[in-house]
Amino acid sequence: MNLLREEKRDGYPTPYLLARLRARRSGFTLDWLQRLSQDPDPAAAEEILWQRFLEELFWVHRQMNRKLRETVAPVLLYFELRTLLLCLRNKAARNEAAVKELLTFSLLPDAVREALRGAADGPAAVADVTESLTALSPCYRDLKERYVSGGLRVFEEALVRTFLEARVRDGGHPAVRVFFADVIDLRNVLSAYKQVRWEMENAPTPCIAGGRIPVRRLHDWVQAGNPEDLSGLTGREFSGGGGASVEISLLRALTLRLHHAGRGFDAVGPVLEYLWRCYTEMRNLRVLYFGKAIDSERLAVELIR
Repeated sequence: MNLLREEKRDGYPTPYLLARLRARRSGFTLDWLQRLSQDPDPAAAEEILWQRFLEELFWVHRQMNRKLRETVAPVLLYFELRTLLLCLRNKAARNEAAVKELLTFSLLPDAVREALRGAADGPAAVADVTESLTALSPCYRDLKERYVSGGLRVFEEALVRTFLEARVRDGGHPAVRVFFADVIDLRNVLSAYKQVRWEMENAPTPCIAGGRIPVRRLHDWVQAGNPEDLSGLTGREFSGGGGASVEISLLRALTLRLHHAGRGFDAVGPVLEYLWRCYTEMRNLRVLYFGKAIDSERLAVELIR
């Protein structure tokens, strides 16, 4: 089974694609502090924003030539995992209209989209999706049992962990490997931070294999029990900066690394950096929408910029 939905048409030559991406970057918000002073988009609910993001992923996917499409496919599928989870939540709520909207521009594999459309309810959708993903790789075969034992939250954790570890094992283009190593480190650091911050002494440190931060260092940092000092965990100085949460600070650091990577790694680096900018734009707009009643100074520290 293909990683993404089948696209029969070939895209454009890479130099032309990169030129189009540079032109479309003009639509990104340059000054988020100024944007804070404006009224939020009244039609910026979570699923609407995600649908807009999916439309952009769909557009980029169609513009790429087949070779570049294949190289970037794992990153596009990583973003689409959220589409899958949103569909499962709406299936559980029997909101078929929302499922239909989410799948219109989704790049999920054809078999997965068909499973989501055809299933009668949430549990049936999980069973059908698990079967479809197992056709992609046997490592997904236990997802149904995870759902039965712990519900959608446990299913989500298992899905993301399984996907990321599989991507690291499969290798791929250097820029894609670096992207997933950074994503794994971000998730591991955030999980370790929550464990220390909330003194979860009896809980093991969640750790996804394949990041650049050694597992031993994660365990040592948890044992040290100092949640405010992340330099020993990341191997470099780290500061939340301006009162930003650890999660936002980590996302900002990843954004900066992808910006630098966008200047190298042939065409793949710029494409990944563009996709990430689309993601952070969507995420920031969501923050503005749901935080419209919050003081602008407090809201500013939650933005990725």
